[in-house]
Amino acid sequence: MHRSNPLALRALADLAREGRLTLVPGNHDRHLGEPGAAASLGGIGLGPARVEVSVTRDLGGRTVVLQHGHEHDPANATRTGGGEAMTSCMHHAVIPFLRSHGARRNVRMNPDRIVALRPEESVISVLQRWLDRRSFDRFFRAYLELLADNGYLPRAAAWVARLASPNRIRKVVENADRLWERTGQRALEVLRGERSLPHGAPPTRVGRSTPRCRCSN
Repeated sequence: MHRSNPLALRALADLAREGRLTLVPGNHDRHLGEPGAAASLGGIGLGPARVEVSVTRDLGGRTVVLQHGHEHDPANATRTGGGEAMTSCMHHAVIPFLRSHGARRNVRMNPDRIVALRPEESVISVLQRWLDRRSFDRFFRAYLELLADNGYLPRAAAWVARLASPNRIRKVVENADRLWERTGQRALEVLRGERSLPHGAPPTRVGRSTPRCRCSN
């Protein structure tokens, strides 16, 4: 992380020396929440930083709770939820393949931009535009097998999906994966008192002195 992001880590190190810096691990840096991880931060200049999965602060008479959004998304809440497998397949298979293969004629392609796709399953429709028909069909079937090999899809589901058209799979993905809506709905349920925040965070109530919950993805 330090080698890949020197400017960002240098800025965080400066901030940690000036005041209190608290890191809230998310699904892509969950390792920071594992035993012994906080101690290793000293090696990259973040020794003074604290690691907390849930942060509560009092600001202007209000209670502010900060948690990462993956806490409210089952696919990314745990290492085995599926989200990490999808991300790994994107970085270690899809992007290297695109860099090696290239786009079809008269099409501009930037493989690095697909990491910003949300949901990540949208890669199917993007690659359908970048690749020629034959290459896409081969990719589509190989990608499903790769996801099954890594536990993201059940093996039976991968074989059934191989028989469906990419357009049908894309439509199913668009209808089924509403990450932002799900996270927002959970936040509203918390504010209405219908659901509790994890990690023993204080309860919320809607009103003039409402404690605020900020969930970041």
